[in-house]
Amino acid sequence: MKLSTVVFALAVVGCGGGGGNAPADAPREDASPEQVDARVDGPGQAVTVTVGPPLAGVAVYFQNADSTLVAKVMTDATGTASQVMAPGGFVTVVDAYYTLAALRRHDIHTWADVKPGDALHVESFPQGFAPLTVTEPTMAGATVYELHATGTDPDFIGDRFSSVAPPPTGNPTDQLTIYNSSQTDVLVVADTTDGASYVYAPDQVTNAASNAIDLTGLTYAPLEATTWTLNNLPSDQNDFPSVDYLITNHGLVYNLNFDPATDVNHKAVKTLTRPPVGLASLLAVDVTSPTNVGRSYLFDWTTRAAAETFDYQNRRLRDLTHAVVFDQATHAFTWTEGATGVEADVTQVRVDANRTDGSVPLYWTWDLAAPHSATGAVLPVLAGDAAQFNVVATDSAFIEKAQWAKLPGGYDVARSYIFGRTIFAVVATGATGQGAYQTYKLPQ
Repeated sequence: MKLSTVVFALAVVGCGGGGGNAPADAPREDASPEQVDARVDGPGQAVTVTVGPPLAGVAVYFQNADSTLVAKVMTDATGTASQVMAPGGFVTVVDAYYTLAALRRHDIHTWADVKPGDALHVESFPQGFAPLTVTEPTMAGATVYELHATGTDPDFIGDRFSSVAPPPTGNPTDQLTIYNSSQTDVLVVADTTDGASYVYAPDQVTNAASNAIDLTGLTYAPLEATTWTLNNLPSDQNDFPSVDYLITNHGLVYNLNFDPATDVNHKAVKTLTRPPVGLASLLAVDVTSPTNVGRSYLFDWTTRAAAETFDYQNRRLRDLTHAVVFDQATHAFTWTEGATGVEADVTQVRVDANRTDGSVPLYWTWDLAAPHSATGAVLPVLAGDAAQFNVVATDSAFIEKAQWAKLPGGYDVARSYIFGRTIFAVVATGATGQGAYQTYKLPQ
């Protein structure tokens, strides 16, 4: 999962065009790498950005904290770009995801407060998607067959699955679309009036064309009963919507939603059934207070077990007390937090913008990852051919996402993977830990 979920077309190289409506304060793109290195105090370590799956020719802009340009570097054949720079600056990647030339649709990703030696990652949408066709074993009395697999959602927002009714004759066949990867884990759950059973086939080899997997030689086994115990829950809530995620070394394979009732001592116990698959289980619990203008969640991960415990422990982040605002003149996001609660250490915000006053419309989204602040975060001012993406007063712009998190290692660790698409695996697989995150409830 990405931070966007318990933490968020195809990538084509480059960004084109001139400055357009770039603001007058855009920094000049006149610094050579040699000039820049002379401004770095001490020997310095390079900041490295990797766009993966590897994409060559993606523009990466390294900037100082005052937005002056250090260097523009294109990714090489391994999807990597590196540059020595002073601590505290910005790194921006343009079009790691996609460019739709006819619409001039672009995506921008910026890390704030980077440090020498950082290894930053942004995961592009893989180069194409491929169908996964699975022939499933039959189950006596089955009313429906659900097909699950890792790699069905590049954002890891949830477990996308497909389902089919039993065919009149023969074995059920179902299909999912997976992004191109070398392996996927396949899970089939058969529901009957007496319960559900599963078959599981990990590490199935896949390719970029089409993938046919035959599981008819496998035998269904019953789901396991799992008991979640949620302790010391806050008294200002009466219900706690929860999601249990099963994680493999290839990502999310299955998730289960439930809403446990609480007793008078605000303890919740819920027993459900799930497939005993995956290396880790991550439980996300909604702990939003009645006064919060956002949504607040806590999450714990552990090695998957038949009995799992969650403890609130007063870990809820500070409430958002005012709407998030984006100021187009200053490129600043602002918000207000309450005085009580745990302080976050990671911020991720996104603005969606468009410019339609030219001969060709321009559309773009801009994601910013930054250390936490109780009041706001600011985008850098881009230079040169990227200056067209600086939002100006005549553009149409709105906040598409704002979220905050408390994660192991804080922003120093999280910035390496916050724009990756493997946060389930990076944070949760094979480990035990906990965190918190909060999302802004966008106006309807």
